[in-house]
Amino acid sequence: SISLTKPEKISIQNVLEGTIEALDQTDGATFCTLTINVDRQSIEARITRKSVTELGIGIGTSVFVLLKSASFLG
Repeated sequence: SISLTKPEKISIQNVLEGTIEALDQTDGATFCTLTINVDRQSIEARITRKSVTELGIGIGTSVFVLLKSASFLG
């Protein structure tokens, strides 16, 4: 999950601050892939195209990444 503001009073313990460094919006795709720079490490996230539009995010946008351990792929 992605947030533009630091979330408070939530159960997710892993909240990382970063900046979007790449945004893949393949034509016709429902989801977009974000590459987020967090402390010089890249994290990829997939969110809906609708969320990208509604949040108004793009390259250079500061965001907070919310991670649950169950969301990691191996």
